Amino acid sequence: AADGGSLPPPAASSRLALDMAQVPSVITMPQCYLFHVKNDPLIFCCATQRECPPLKVLEFLSHLTDVCVEYFGSDLTEDEIKDNAPTIYQLLGEMLDGGIPYLTEVNILKEIIAPPRLLTKMAQALRIGSQGSDSL
Repeated sequence: AADGGSLPPPAASSRLALDMAQVPSVITMPQCYLFHVKNDPLIFCCATQRECPPLKVLEFLSHLTDVCVEYFGSDLTEDEIKDNAPTIYQLLGEMLDGGIPYLTEVNILKEIIAPPRLLTKMAQALRIGSQGSDSL
């Protein structure tokens, strides 16, 4: 902000939302480059210290967004991201190789890392099955 970087008052949140639509996808700063892709209500961001092709970074962020939506549902929220942080960490480990996009195909990722909902259903089925065998 013009007044030394203070945050806008809460009443200005609607104005902030309009201003966010005008923020460019790539921001060049002296120390780094900032990239972002918006997927309401979330913003996926990336910072690099070295110059790199902007479209490559934006394409990766877009693929990351698509993968998260495919894994966790179209109603992706901040809480959903927090609850599934270990899975997202694993996905990023498979999607990047030394910081370079490597594997971004959702179907292949699903073969390597099972979506959490599938794992939850399998765990529940195993628990129900084991409870039934204990009662015999």
